[in-house]
Amino acid sequence: MRALGDYLQVKCHACVGGTSVREDARILGAGVHVVVGTPGRVYDMLRRRNLRADSIKMFVLDEADEMLSRGFKDQIYDIFQLLPPKLQVSARWLKSFGGSGAAWGRSRPASLHAAADPSI
Repeated sequence: MRALGDYLQVKCHACVGGTSVREDARILGAGVHVVVGTPGRVYDMLRRRNLRADSIKMFVLDEADEMLSRGFKDQIYDIFQLLPPKLQVSARWLKSFGGSGAAWGRSRPASLHAAADPSI
């Protein structure tokens, strides 16, 4: 991820459990274009406001079916409660979790949209 980011001149950061929360906060505060992370750490960074929900331009949830089978439904739901309501998510993703978009705070499902704007 870093090599591709360096080549494209895009700042990338991985927010995953088992790494320093303080270092994640420092890097996110300095600004990044792309954040990749595990549900727990992404939720924690959103909750602490180190990852600013209002600066997210696109949120991509990969492997939704895998996350469901591994018990991440509640964590994903908690993340979506912190995201702006107009942020678009995949209709297929919503079907994977069951229910309508309204149940997840989504007024109308559309295409997948997760990158933070470092200039904000």
